[in-house]
Amino acid sequence: FNFHRYFFTMPTLARFELAVYSRVEAGQSLTVNDLNQTMSDLFAEGYGDTLADDPTRTAITWAQFMHLFYLPFYAFQYAVGLSAAQALAARVLSGAEGTVADYLAFLQAAASRYPLDLFKLAGVDMTSPEPVEQAFAALAGFVDRLEELIG
Repeated sequence: FNFHRYFFTMPTLARFELAVYSRVEAGQSLTVNDLNQTMSDLFAEGYGDTLADDPTRTAITWAQFMHLFYLPFYAFQYAVGLSAAQALAARVLSGAEGTVADYLAFLQAAASRYPLDLFKLAGVDMTSPEPVEQAFAALAGFVDRLEELIG
């Protein structure tokens, strides 16, 4: 899977959506330049000085994701799903007693409850920062492993 895309790019797009819809709701107009500047600013804020950015390329990122226009406020779900999956997997792989049963109960409950309640059933509290922190820890582990491999 593409951790970067789903854990960094998609949340940035979600912030872009919020900024754009907020401007529209405030009665402000939007041009392509406005959209590009908003996208560029969000990437610059998200990456800081850790990444050499070419704004002429990243600014237009919003145009690659057509669902921003016909499925509003959808992009954030990627990072939420990735965080939840990491937390669920870590819990099951820990081998702690009851985690497999909790996970199976989560699967069996399917769409019978609200998502937050389903995750709690599986032992994951998506209202806390812990699942996101676990996802960052998993990413750090991937980076460490890559550094080992390339020496």
